[in-house]
Amino acid sequence: LKVFREERERPVYMVVDDRHAMHFGTKVAFKSVVAAQAAALLGWASHARGDRVGAVVFGESDHVELRPKGGRMGILQLLNILAHRPSDMASRNPPSDVSAASFRLALNHILKAARPGSLIFLLSDFREWDEPARTAFLRLGAHHEVVAMFIYDQVEHTAPPPGSYPITDGQAHGLLKTYSSQVVQAYAQAFHARYEEVRRLCRSRGMGFVPLATHEDIPSQLTKGFQELGNRRSANHSGITGAA
Repeated sequence: LKVFREERERPVYMVVDDRHAMHFGTKVAFKSVVAAQAAALLGWASHARGDRVGAVVFGESDHVELRPKGGRMGILQLLNILAHRPSDMASRNPPSDVSAASFRLALNHILKAARPGSLIFLLSDFREWDEPARTAFLRLGAHHEVVAMFIYDQVEHTAPPPGSYPITDGQAHGLLKTYSSQVVQAYAQAFHARYEEVRRLCRSRGMGFVPLATHEDIPSQLTKGFQELGNRRSANHSGITGAA
């Protein structure tokens, strides 16, 4: 009975990226909002299974840790943080090394806090992460079940039609010019390289990978992503069994 209860009360962590780059969106919602909504849905699903829900929510200048708790308290503490976390105005235009360091610190923190075998959902756009952060990410996958939720905006994926588009981060202003096919191609390649890097890292170490677009329905994307993940794992298992 004790072993069964421990399995039912598995620690589940939502590691939510709330850095500056996540506060961007051109359709429907910011990436940060999608991350919060997806974390809430995953939290409720974990609660329904009887798991204990915890979280690490991090920005450039701080992070908030919620230790896993069972019952409604676990999910309610997560929702409270996601709903009331203030915008960090001091982190406007943070240097890339500061942003990368915050990602690395969050991953190292969850490495120390989570017990082996925990289920960890990492919700991020995976921008501004350095080699030490990648190493921490791989170490996380070696000791826990990890699912990377890759969050992106449609404009990051595909450049808008030829034109000159004003852009701002709330302080600085600029123009995105998409008249040149070379610019559009380089734009798409930059996104594809980041997307493929994360996907391949996950596939190579047996971690889950689920993309989430800001302009599409979140529950439908989660359902599709986990169905594909389950099918892939079943196929891998069948392959191993067949080879044996």
